[in-house]
Amino acid sequence: MRIDLIKKQMEYRKKAQEDDAILVGHCAVFEKFFAGMGYGGSVLGSEESLKVIKKKDIKGFYDRHFNAGNMIVASISDLEEEALCEIIEEHFINLPSGEAVEAKPTASSVPEEREISIEKDTQQYFISLSFLLPEVTAQNYTLAYLTEHLLGKGLNSRLWHLRSEEKLAYNVNARATQMRQAGILEAYLETDKEKKETALESLRRVLRTLYEGGITDEELEVTKIFSKASFLRDNETKTTRAQNLASFEALGLGSEFLDRFSEKIDAISLEEINAYIKQVLDPAKGVEVIVGPKK
Repeated sequence: MRIDLIKKQMEYRKKAQEDDAILVGHCAVFEKFFAGMGYGGSVLGSEESLKVIKKKDIKGFYDRHFNAGNMIVASISDLEEEALCEIIEEHFINLPSGEAVEAKPTASSVPEEREISIEKDTQQYFISLSFLLPEVTAQNYTLAYLTEHLLGKGLNSRLWHLRSEEKLAYNVNARATQMRQAGILEAYLETDKEKKETALESLRRVLRTLYEGGITDEELEVTKIFSKASFLRDNETKTTRAQNLASFEALGLGSEFLDRFSEKIDAISLEEINAYIKQVLDPAKGVEVIVGPKK
């Protein structure tokens, strides 16, 4: 009974997600780049996948993953280390020892068909251009973070001009999703129906111009300042800092990466970021996603 109730709640939340054009586009591009790997769907599953999940499947998953050998504990506290460790041990002492779950290899590739069109009953369009990111290293993570902010974060980003000056979008953004073996960088906008074609071509133009011309020393310095401020702002709360400490450890960057990130940003040279832009933002390897009303 309880499992059935949870499934119904998940189905309800999944239907609500289907109204979010940004999330729909995000899932679609992941399915394209990671075909057959399970990255394209919602974490809430589908009607079909929920039907086949039984109590024994849930128990098996829990037993495999929720053990001390597969766990990273990140804590931020004013307590002394000894007192904090005692509290952690008290709450996790009964957790079985177990072993770390070996992550399966992530197979990614540039698809032959690089245009996705999804019809939705809306009056606006979501348009994105997305590119594969290389495996995570300290250098690649930092370069992706800088490129994400250079493209779509803040008033000095490359995409902002499409909103502020050309009036082609009411929302512009960039999103880098970084995983151990690969990732995706999405540059996207939301626009009105009558501006769709012009907005799409302008988005292509911004990405093409960046790919062909790179950036200047001045633009890199501005991007570094904004990126560091953004990272500090995003990590203001203890909860977020603890989450990122654990995430960096899981990614193989080490928990100390959180405190070293500002130094990593400062160390990036103009030659390095322009080479990265050439590596990642090749127009011939991008995937276009359009979510919106019927033509």
